[in-house]
Order: sequence, then C-alpha cells, then structure tokens
Amino acid sequence: MVSVKREFGEIIDSDGDVDHDSNKVGKIDVQQKRSVPKVYLDQIDMKKLDFDREKVCSVTLSRSNVYCCLSSGKYLQGRGQNSVAFKHAIESDHHVFLNLKSLKVYVLPENYEADVVPGSLLSDIVYAASPRFHNSQLQTFPKVCHDLNDKRYLNGFVGMNNLTPDGYSVVVLQALAHVLPIRDYFLLGESSSGYNTDENDGPGLIGSLSLLIRKLWSCKLLRRNISPHELLNYISLVSKRRFPVDDSRDPRSFLLWLISSLCASKEPSLVRTVTDQFQGHVEITSTPIETVVDEKGKTMKFKKLEAATTTQKTKFWLLSLDLPQMNLFSNGNSANSVSQTKLETLLQKFNGETEYHTKDSIKTYRILKHPKFLILHFNRFDKGFTSIKDRNKTLVEFSEKLEFSGVHYKLLVNITHDCVIQMKISDTEDLLASRWKVHLADTLRDQWYEFDDIEVNKVEKEFLFLKECYIQIWQRV
Repeated sequence: MVSVKREFGEIIDSDGDVDHDSNKVGKIDVQQKRSVPKVYLDQIDMKKLDFDREKVCSVTLSRSNVYCCLSSGKYLQGRGQNSVAFKHAIESDHHVFLNLKSLKVYVLPENYEADVVPGSLLSDIVYAASPRFHNSQLQTFPKVCHDLNDKRYLNGFVGMNNLTPDGYSVVVLQALAHVLPIRDYFLLGESSSGYNTDENDGPGLIGSLSLLIRKLWSCKLLRRNISPHELLNYISLVSKRRFPVDDSRDPRSFLLWLISSLCASKEPSLVRTVTDQFQGHVEITSTPIETVVDEKGKTMKFKKLEAATTTQKTKFWLLSLDLPQMNLFSNGNSANSVSQTKLETLLQKFNGETEYHTKDSIKTYRILKHPKFLILHFNRFDKGFTSIKDRNKTLVEFSEKLEFSGVHYKLLVNITHDCVIQMKISDTEDLLASRWKVHLADTLRDQWYEFDDIEVNKVEKEFLFLKECYIQIWQRV
C-alpha cells in the first residue's frame, strides 16, 4: 500500500485510511497478502459480530475508515500507528480487523492485509458482512439454512427488527424484497458490489437497501434476524424526518416515496426495472355536473354536462380502493359483525363503466396497461391516522388468485393493520395505536408466513382476509 502526502499534513494510503496525527505514522507494509497466524484466528469470536449496526467508530463517532475488530466486535477508526484501531490492537491484544467499506481484512499492529481464502473463517465473516450471490443460487431460494447457534431459518423469510414504534417501514422493506425482479437486481446487479457513496462517505440509499436485501436472503446469517438500522437512519436523514425512526407513519406514503427515490437514482437499469414491474396506465374520464334547483332554491337533481367531458391518460404506481361504509352492530366482537366486501367488487371502480361521484363531476376509470406487479391500497383512514378508532374496519374477502379486466394475478404480499391498546386513558377509553404486519408467500412450498417484528410464523392462507388488509402486491401470471 503506497502512501501519498495530502494537504494539512495528513497521510492517506491507497485504501483511503487517514491518520490525522501524521508525524507519528509508521510505514505501511507493502508486502503481498499473508496468512493470519492461527493464534490470531483463535481470538475471533463470530458471536460478538453485528454488521447491522451503523458503520460508525465507537470512540470518535467518525464514519470514515471504520474497521470491525473481529475479536470484540467493536467498530474502530483507521489502522495507522496513532489510530483508534491500532491502539485497540495493542491494548486488547486483538489483531484481526475488517475494513467495513472495502471488506479487506488486516492484521494489526503488523499492519498487513490478510489473505482471505474461499471457504475459510475469514471468508465466512466477509460474506456475513456483505453477502454475494450467483444467478444459479437464486433458483433454489428460499432454502433451509442455519445460523451460528444452529437455529433453523428460511432465507428471505427472516424477521426484521421494528425500529419504528408501529413497524410501518419494515413491512414495506419486506414486501419489496419479495418482488423477485427487484430482489434479483439487488442480489446480482451493480448495487451488490458495495457502496453507492454519498457526501457522508456512506453507502447511500441504493447501497444500504441493496445490503439489507442481500442480508435478508443470505444463507449464512450470524443470527436468524436482521436490523434495518443503517438504512432507516439514512432515510430519516435524506427525507428530512418525513419518515423518522422514532415515530409512526403511513406505509403507503413510505412505499411511494421509496419507489420514487429508486426511480430518481443514477442507475438507469434500476429505474428501468422498477418502472417495468410496477408502473401501469389508467384512463380517467371526467364529466362535470351542475346542480338543477327549483324556484324555491332547493336542489332537484344533478345534470351531466356531456359536452365538457374530458379524458386523461396517466401513469400509476398503485391503485387506491374505497371501502364501503361500515355497518353498525351492537356486538362488535365477532367476525360476522364486521362489514365485509369482495375484492372483485372494489376493483369494479376501474372497469371503465362504474361511475365515481365527486362534488362537481362524475369520473370513470379504465386500466390501459396492467403492471406486472399490481399494488393495491385499501383506504381505511379517511380521517387520517390521528383517529385510529374511526378507521374503516371492513374486511375484504379475496383468494390467492385474481382476474382483473381479463388479466390474471396471484397474491404475493399482504400488509395488514392491527389496532393495539397503547395505554388506558380511563375506565372507558383507551389510547389506541397502529401495528403493521406483513404476510408473504413462499410459492415454492405453497406456504404463507406472517411477520411481526422478528417473529415469523406460519399462517393459513384461508384466514388471510380476516385481517384488515391495507396494501397488497399481486404478481401477473
């Protein structure tokens, strides 16, 4: 590794390592990669490693040139003679470090790059930090795997920590990771090569999302759940806290923001992939109406102004479906007392014939281009999320297969809303909160799973509609 002089007396090596105390920097070893002594390898404790955390030095809080000590799991900056990592190696007698950006392994204080042999312990650690895939592997997914504690899991169907109070972000990330063309892009495409850097020397949105999806489908997880910590913190930052980690938000808004952000990336192949899979076209016909009143000024009827009819063709990412008004029953504890409707009935809104009345017009909607993956949104919160108890609780009956205007789909993702009691305000009133869960289909085994935080449980497909569905993704067949 060659050292070059920078301004302000800094020294930077070819891997980007900066030592801010340049007067005491030792010479960087320029020899070829070397094997790690067994005594150093025996110090490595994989159970202490956690690559889901933000890549920030635990001492300096810097995001630049961060290494992971493979003995303690600590994130430490640099490897120059006066760096935090170097001092840790001397004081703790820990010697093997992983550069979290380049994924190269180094030995300190000797300061040489280790030879990472395929199939070795170091190779497994590098894979755990940033999994890699071949196209032939994807044909066998999902497959039964085991973590470090020999606990069984199905790759792709892995629990994810709910960092937000209600889990609104996790269900969307799980959903996108199971749209196979999107998944395959991140598992095999350019984004899987590592960092899509931003001004903060971090992986950026695309790089962080790629890493999360690759970990989700990893066959060698250290533990059978993962955390979206780094990605969600970055999203909170770039969205200016529109989607914070410490507050609740609408999964629909988060999904649309994420799709739009992917389409705004500088990767044309990613933009093309997202557009090809999710984007559809709809024709909206709008006919103005005028109110006809009698001589006393009372409304008698509405008259269509046919001559003023307009037709607009537009693109869409998802279709919003309006639920019917709920029936009121004295007994609200049984499923039979809740209003029900069929999905096919709701989709009649888009057959080009059903009239949709607004305050000043009558509209009809007709699908011109059906997307390969159809996203449906069920509008339950007309009054917003501040009034959870007033949401529309209507259950929507559906099966795994759907015919929509002559196009056939199969259900892939079902995001549901649960209402939980956050705290009791009084003997007669509770403070309610939302909790989001997601059902995902394992089409290889014809099995459905429910994801709630890190909990993953099998669920019978016949009972999926008994939940308050909020977002669904259907795959065209």
